[in-house]
Amino acid sequence: MSPGLLRAREPYRLKNAILGLTLGAFAVGVWAYSISAVKQDVFDDVDAEAEALGSTATSTSSGAGFVPVGT
Repeated sequence: MSPGLLRAREPYRLKNAILGLTLGAFAVGVWAYSISAVKQDVFDDVDAEAEALGSTATSTSSGAGFVPVGT
């Protein structure tokens, strides 16, 4: 890069670095919160519900295996 371009970019280097770190920290925070929220959920009933829906569902040509929830 030319010296003029480096001089022109110099005032923005620190601001851009701070903004980049802030956005990165926010993204990591959202990811960490999402992972911790999902870990707290209990999925023990999912297998039993899927088994119950699978045993009562019949495959039809028009439905193609679609099982409506809540019926």
